[in-house]
Amino acid sequence: MPLSRWDVDQYVSNPPRGLEARFGAILPEADLFDPGLYGVKWSEATSMDPQQRLLLDCAAELSACRALLPSTAIAVGIGAVDYLDLTARQALTLYFASGGASSVAAGRLSYVFDLHGPSQCIDTACSSSLVALHAAAQDVRSLDSEEALAAGVSLTLTPLRTAAFAITGMLAADGRCKTLDAAGDGYVRGEGCSMLRLGSQFSAVLGRAPGNTCLLAATAVNQDGRSSALTAPSGPAQVAVVRAALGAAHLTPASLAAVELHGTGTALGDPIELGALAGLIPARAGPVLTAAKSRVGHGETAAGSTGVLHALDQMERGAYAALTHLRELNPHVQGAVGRRAFLLPRQEAPLNRREGARVAGVSAFAFQASCQGVI
Repeated sequence: MPLSRWDVDQYVSNPPRGLEARFGAILPEADLFDPGLYGVKWSEATSMDPQQRLLLDCAAELSACRALLPSTAIAVGIGAVDYLDLTARQALTLYFASGGASSVAAGRLSYVFDLHGPSQCIDTACSSSLVALHAAAQDVRSLDSEEALAAGVSLTLTPLRTAAFAITGMLAADGRCKTLDAAGDGYVRGEGCSMLRLGSQFSAVLGRAPGNTCLLAATAVNQDGRSSALTAPSGPAQVAVVRAALGAAHLTPASLAAVELHGTGTALGDPIELGALAGLIPARAGPVLTAAKSRVGHGETAAGSTGVLHALDQMERGAYAALTHLRELNPHVQGAVGRRAFLLPRQEAPLNRREGARVAGVSAFAFQASCQGVI
């Protein structure tokens, strides 16, 4: 954890419970911002959550490729605002309320870029940005908007939540997401801001820039309901959400060439997720399993959209990324998978060019039990 966030060493000799966590996948220079580019006063910019600033920069990058349409809808996955903790002791300003409210993140995008479509912020923890993508796709498909921006953002600015997650045993001691590995003991908190542009020309098209597009075939959302525990993942709910997404896309499980896993590298979550997939995928289908978290950490509210971009990048390049840190398969994962022919790349592997379109699924599951599937 860099000193720009907090000094971990001050807690080493006698750390408060949870603050022994030393790692994070941190965005460099997340504090840099040009307020004049967006017509924002300096006094307002200093009160503005850096997550809002990152979203403005991402939207500006997309609009530079092609101007945003006035009816564009906004859906943002965003959670805690650590910046409030940093500014709590400062004198209140005119902009303190709007700068520190997570609900303002989407509204600020609509205001700055003069967009009039539905604008909303969504917090379902780790599935937030995929639920935001689901909402944005609905806005486009219902013709409420010609286009939509779906985003996820997360920054770790103070140690409080890291300590809370460490106490529950969610964080890996070595700061690595060891997806599917026998040594998997949790995840490392990551940061990110990712944004997808959806257009209605082909139902719902995801794009980052001209030429980099794919068809968003379907999305689905559900909830665990009453399961073994509030924060424990539910295999049946995961099966149901993936089946619903495939059904909405008029595809079969055998159509999937790749699945971008939620894949946090936890002892409980990975076997349940793979068991759910094994219950859907035919024995000889053999999709490739990938996980952005093994490379960039767990972006929490930004994780789902990061996973979509990871899957899209691999499909464009015609090669699948390795499951970093996978050395020895978790025996519980092996037991859940059985003889299913899942491909687990331990180094970059060329894409298996099946006939027809390249189809990938992306999953996100939250510790508040909301599940999301995207095809």
